Amino acid sequence: QEEAAAHLGGDPREFGVSTVAFTGTGGHLDGLDVVTVEWQDRKPVPAAGTERHLPADLVLLAMGFVGSETGLLERLGAGKGSSYETTRPGVFLCGDMRTGQSLVLKAMEDGLSAARAVDARLRKGGA
Repeated sequence: QEEAAAHLGGDPREFGVSTVAFTGTGGHLDGLDVVTVEWQDRKPVPAAGTERHLPADLVLLAMGFVGSETGLLERLGAGKGSSYETTRPGVFLCGDMRTGQSLVLKAMEDGLSAARAVDARLRKGGA
């Protein structure tokens, strides 16, 4: 994967990985279990021996125009809230997950608005 100028600096980016599980205790995220995927017949296939743990305290899912996974909110114990934050404190939605599939520019604008909502929540001392 080629890196653009916008990718330089900050935290490292990994391409071609699939999240297997979110990890943590007491409802607080501490990382992700991931595996490297190889593309076979236009489908991602886990590569044997590439499983690993990545520490994290914040995860942003940017999934493109693939639609929303229907069971994700239920597995997180959350429902759609009235704004960007779900019914589970600290879990936010934006873009296709919040409003359904739409244009990328609309999703980007929604992502910025969601980031403002996350920032406001963190400034209040919530996680």
